[in-house]
Amino acid sequence: MPYDVELKSSSIVLSRDLHIATSQKQSKYLQSALTRYSKYISELTGISVKIDKSPSSSGNLLTISCKSKNCNDDNYPELNEDESYILNVTETESSLSAITLTGIVRGLSTFVQLIERDKSSGTV
Repeated sequence: MPYDVELKSSSIVLSRDLHIATSQKQSKYLQSALTRYSKYISELTGISVKIDKSPSSSGNLLTISCKSKNCNDDNYPELNEDESYILNVTETESSLSAITLTGIVRGLSTFVQLIERDKSSGTV
């Protein structure tokens, strides 16, 4: 059960140019998670999802930030690891931040679960 949830009324319509971006060094585990969840989004919406090393200025964007040194290695998961994350969705972009890879994966899972299917796109 989440520790704290704050719901707002904003949403984003995912278009054919959805980008998932993270500028940090990608560990094998993070790369695998990004690939896996981009496939889930594509299967749900029928749109192509691109994984970028830096944020793109065009199209929909999900920016991922994991500033801790724990995010740069493949020691996943660890006992008593912090699984918290912050997922922010607005009309123009979305952001996901956490201090562990586990938090990033939990946030990606929530992002996918929030997608409502539409004939032409997905809405988060």
